[in-house]
Amino acid sequence: MLRPDSFSMNEATPLRKLDGNDEKQYQKKNHSLSAGIELRPYNALPTDPSKYHETVNINSANPRSTDSDEIESQTMLFGKDNVTIKRIAGSLLALVTVLISLSLLSRQNNEPVLDAAWSSKAQPFSTVDPASLNVIVVDRPFSSKPGPVFGELLERGPDDELLIPLPTNNWYENLLLGSSNVDAENKVFAVPYILDTSGYIQGIRSHPAHVQANDRTVMMTYEEKNGMSLGAVEPFHHQHHVHTSKTVPRPSKLAIELEWVSAEDSSVKMRCPIVRGAPYASMEYVYATPRIFVERSMSGKMVLDNDPYSSNVLCGSKFNEFSKSPFLVEKEIKIHFDTSDMTWLIFVSEPTSFVCTNSILDTTKANNLPPGVIPPATDPNESPFFELRATKPMRRGMV
Repeated sequence: MLRPDSFSMNEATPLRKLDGNDEKQYQKKNHSLSAGIELRPYNALPTDPSKYHETVNINSANPRSTDSDEIESQTMLFGKDNVTIKRIAGSLLALVTVLISLSLLSRQNNEPVLDAAWSSKAQPFSTVDPASLNVIVVDRPFSSKPGPVFGELLERGPDDELLIPLPTNNWYENLLLGSSNVDAENKVFAVPYILDTSGYIQGIRSHPAHVQANDRTVMMTYEEKNGMSLGAVEPFHHQHHVHTSKTVPRPSKLAIELEWVSAEDSSVKMRCPIVRGAPYASMEYVYATPRIFVERSMSGKMVLDNDPYSSNVLCGSKFNEFSKSPFLVEKEIKIHFDTSDMTWLIFVSEPTSFVCTNSILDTTKANNLPPGVIPPATDPNESPFFELRATKPMRRGMV
């Protein structure tokens, strides 16, 4: 390492034109300087700054004069340090090897350690209930405890050992909490929609959300009755399950698939793949008949297959009163609803015939209410709603 004070600026000569003798003299002098310098890696330099001058001692008056004894002693000093470090590292490696060998010998269940991380195979520190140790315990209400669906995610090996940890603190976990998982609290923010399983019909309900923000909070708000439910005509079990198979992976950080099984025929199913960030809410039907339900009235006319002049559909006006004649949809339906002022696009994977019902709330009974106030419905059949259902099951289709 060269120190700034190793050269004297007073020895500088005036500038002049160099000749051949000067070039030879410069090369000879430069060779003398390089002979007195010991190059070492950066990490091999002495920790004491005072030793830098001892390592390379260049006399400005006589560059050839170097203290070779000091250089040799410093070289020996670094050599001893390297040997000491190597000995310490070797001792630590031997100690770790002994500890690992003892831990393997002390294993009683002979579980393999090469097929998984140690943390997934480690035995718990304690299996004692914290309440028995006088630890303060907060009991969670049953509505927020992991329900039976959450337990279905357990994946065990041949010896009943857990293979993977259960997903916790994931964005879809609200769908797995509670005894039935079909309450209004069982909703997830799948971006950009809020999804739940507590609609008027069994299935998934999609809510368009709105951002409400101020200087302290940012919230996603929605009106519950503005959501659209995707279900089926057939009766299904009240409880949904998490669908997994050889072709369908387990729930991941971005996706989970729910499944409903018919109460009358186990081969009749509907499955909803929920993918975070997807612009669509989808339902797959296996020998099931698609059904769509919205707790709002349709405003205007339906547009079939993006042709505004071909829609002359007349829907029924009461509950379970449908169109007199079905209408065929090749690709899509466009529907606009009142109150919510939202327009929905419904896509089908195959040509499907539908019938519809559009119940409009009778506002003539609101004579004593202020203008713009909708009276509460006394009869559920008098509530506004729109229903669209296929005329026959899909063997394997999607809406």
